[in-house]
Amino acid sequence: FILGSFCAVCHEPRNWTDRDLRIMQLLADSVMTEVRLRDSNSVIIDTLHEMETIQVERDRIMRSLFHDLRTPAAAILSCLELMEGDGPPLDESRQELLEIIRCSGDQLMEMMDGLLNLGRLESGRPLTKEPVDIPALLQKVYHTAQPLASGGNHDLVVHYPPKGVRLPADESLLRRVLLNLLSNAVKYCPSGSQISFGFEEREEEGEFRVQDNGPGIPDHEKSEIFEGGYSGANASHGGQESFGLGLDFCKKAVLAHGG
Repeated sequence: FILGSFCAVCHEPRNWTDRDLRIMQLLADSVMTEVRLRDSNSVIIDTLHEMETIQVERDRIMRSLFHDLRTPAAAILSCLELMEGDGPPLDESRQELLEIIRCSGDQLMEMMDGLLNLGRLESGRPLTKEPVDIPALLQKVYHTAQPLASGGNHDLVVHYPPKGVRLPADESLLRRVLLNLLSNAVKYCPSGSQISFGFEEREEEGEFRVQDNGPGIPDHEKSEIFEGGYSGANASHGGQESFGLGLDFCKKAVLAHGG
């Protein structure tokens, strides 16, 4: 296809030398290179747009799937509670099997909740912030984490701020951040450890803290542990497996709060 023409005008007639023609050909080639680049760029933009559309649809389907999976998982856990509460006591081997099912169900619910919350944060939707009673929040977290800590023979200590401390936040996300960090502490601390958490007021802000005496994070991994799917060297400490989602969620939730 002829896309255009290039005119070279002189004040007197002349014959084109081979060098002149090479220069003209180079100019023509440069123009065609630009045309091809723009055409390729258009194709790349269209492809990226299509990939983004596919990604959005995939994320929507996955969030819907995780949400729907919570129903049978919750039903399984409810049935376990009924089995343990009614009827004659089970022998040791069957009780052990029920405990395995319960732990697996709890992990499944935790993974689905984490993925749902990640999708919620990654969607870019603004948080629903309301005044949160911080001492009451810490108490709820304590009651949820205490059985986990007791199961690992840990001493769980909570440091409450003075009464009346309230912050604008998404309470459910804050609670999950603290529970994620406490869950890590329970998993990786040696038996009999003390795990503490709480809230410390500053002049115009505050700071949540979770402290333990676990194996810690090697310095060379500290820039990577908050990336989704990354599991560090200590992730399988004590036989516990990590899916690398908890700290990714924590980072996104904290940043969404401006922290």
